Amino acid sequence: AHIEALCIVQAIDNGDIDWEADVLAAIHRMSRAKHLITEGLDGLLQWEAKHQAFHRTIARGCGSESLLQIRQSLYERTARYRLMWLRNNMVSEAYFDKNHREHEQLRECVLNRDREQARQLMQHHLQMPSLALENLLS
Repeated sequence: AHIEALCIVQAIDNGDIDWEADVLAAIHRMSRAKHLITEGLDGLLQWEAKHQAFHRTIARGCGSESLLQIRQSLYERTARYRLMWLRNNMVSEAYFDKNHREHEQLRECVLNRDREQARQLMQHHLQMPSLALENLLS
């Protein structure tokens, strides 16, 4: 969560208008894919690809290849746990809607260039699945 938060702060500082447009396009694609969460594992994986594209698009604005490589490495290491979280949480429409509102808030912070709020939201957004998994595994 800390690396992703660092990425979003640097992206807000460094991202240009093309980056903003890419963020808008990514969240639009993700929101249009809501129906996929009810289509079994394949649907969840398709939605997750759009979800990760949204986060990757935000992070890409940071402009630091080193930071993006660290982020990607951490992402790959958590794939198994993320799938477990998806299968146990995202199939709930209420949980999905809450998650989507968080993405909309992140988009708003990015476009408003609100560094501190974006950092806090990103950390919260990424820590909640970890807490849900801890409960599931205990």
